[in-house]
Amino acid sequence: MRKIALLLAALALVLAVGCAGDGTANAPPSDIPGLTAAPGTSAPSDTPEAPGTTAPAEPADSIAKMITGADCTPEELAAWLYDYYAARPNELRMLPAFNDVANIEWDAMVAYVFTNVELSWNEDGYGYVTDGDFDAAVRRYFGGYVYTPADSSLADYIDGRYVSTGWGMHGMAYFWLGNILPAGDGLFTAFYDVIWLDEMDFYGEYEYMQPNSKAIYDYAGITGSADGPPEGFDLDAAVHDMLVSGGLGLFEDMMTVIVTFGVAEDIGTGFMYYACEWVYE
Repeated sequence: MRKIALLLAALALVLAVGCAGDGTANAPPSDIPGLTAAPGTSAPSDTPEAPGTTAPAEPADSIAKMITGADCTPEELAAWLYDYYAARPNELRMLPAFNDVANIEWDAMVAYVFTNVELSWNEDGYGYVTDGDFDAAVRRYFGGYVYTPADSSLADYIDGRYVSTGWGMHGMAYFWLGNILPAGDGLFTAFYDVIWLDEMDFYGEYEYMQPNSKAIYDYAGITGSADGPPEGFDLDAAVHDMLVSGGLGLFEDMMTVIVTFGVAEDIGTGFMYYACEWVYE
């Protein structure tokens, strides 16, 4: 990721109950220290298990209801999860690769928190997160992660605040559910196809756009312009429509992310994460 002067603020953590929703999306982790890709080729077909558990059989409709609170078909669950992550663009795309919460590197944790909370800003124009907000985000997404407040390459720890050193992100990612399996102890393992886009593609002429951006414009029946997308064009909705219509095969250079997660019922909103693997094909 290229570094820029200020960190982009991220999003609200509100989980709507049901099998439909709207949202917006944003960009991928790349060269931030600790955000590493796990090697691999494809999502395994056998049922992964959470440590020390045996994964029980669970009907797909039951899994959907446990996740969304409503009865859903597999297709509706995929669309619901797409909307969930489109509305929270950094929640999944900024997950580092880890097989145990205790192994998450400090830089990766700082990056995740900064991109998933609402930032405050100091007099010099740098974003910061208070001790309390930082810890709340760690507990919200990763539960018992143990840490000692400290500097990182991305933020200086000063007087109870994590202050950005000045960095940002580019691009955006969309996630489409390929499979979901029970992982024991009320957890699930989901396999998502990941579609990466360069947001600057949508501010240039069509002939210079990347293939995935062209595919979206082709599907929507519009052309590129240096002035940006046509007025009223909703990128999240356009990709949603492509995917629910079976258009996943129109995208190129995709990858897979495999995530073990649970529904965070005790805090009343969203998911908590227990493992993540990025598979570059």
